[in-house]
Amino acid sequence: MSMAAGRWRKYQREKGLFPYLRYRSDHFRKHPRLDHKSWHGLILRVDDPAWQWLFPPNGWGCNCRVEQVSEARMRRMGWKVDEAPNPPRHDFITAAGEIVSVPQGIAPGFGYNPGTAHLRVLADRATASLTSAIGAGLEGVARQTLRELVADPAFDQFLALPDPQFPVMILDDMMAGAIGAKARVAVLSEQTMAKQLHKRGDLAADIYRQLPGLGDRPDVVARDGENDLPPVARTPMNGSLERGGVRWRRLGSDISQTSSSARL
Repeated sequence: MSMAAGRWRKYQREKGLFPYLRYRSDHFRKHPRLDHKSWHGLILRVDDPAWQWLFPPNGWGCNCRVEQVSEARMRRMGWKVDEAPNPPRHDFITAAGEIVSVPQGIAPGFGYNPGTAHLRVLADRATASLTSAIGAGLEGVARQTLRELVADPAFDQFLALPDPQFPVMILDDMMAGAIGAKARVAVLSEQTMAKQLHKRGDLAADIYRQLPGLGDRPDVVARDGENDLPPVARTPMNGSLERGGVRWRRLGSDISQTSSSARL
């Protein structure tokens, strides 16, 4: 798995030159894994969320691999980006008695990307650290730290995760009270990511980077109709209106909607 993690880091460094990965399962095997064979030739962008579970190896003795593909080779070969597979999932009971769900064709214990597993740990630590700072009366420090975190280029790697759970906004007492939230640190939700990336594509990262500032000094905190989604709004120097929303969940608060309107 450490070798796979090293390869993933290499692909991330070089994705400007090779923005695509092609799944390869054309090696000889006496008893081939048919699911793996069905993925042979699949081409997805390096940052496609599917690589979080599809990146090989996908089982004990799996010799599948991926190859980097450039734009020039895509044109030369007449290849096109494929739609990510969505296989059914199966539940397994681990030795510890825990039930885990993995996609069909992926052996239990292999349904994750070893190159990004550490990112989830870092996201959890970032949220915990910000929460601790706020509790210690260092809210200003927490807000500045959050702005630096989302401004860092590494933030894009978190956005490539299917469920990033990365902190993006700190709620003040008024905002938290408006929605009955106990947590002060808002994190991205999987549902929001899927919706925004589908609608806005590469622009989504730029929008998310605005969220810490939007939560710092909102001009408006108001309830949005009957859906219990209080938006916050701020009018920056350029005169445009920036809006964002926060919804409280049992496990924490998460950013559930973000939008920017045209210049007023």
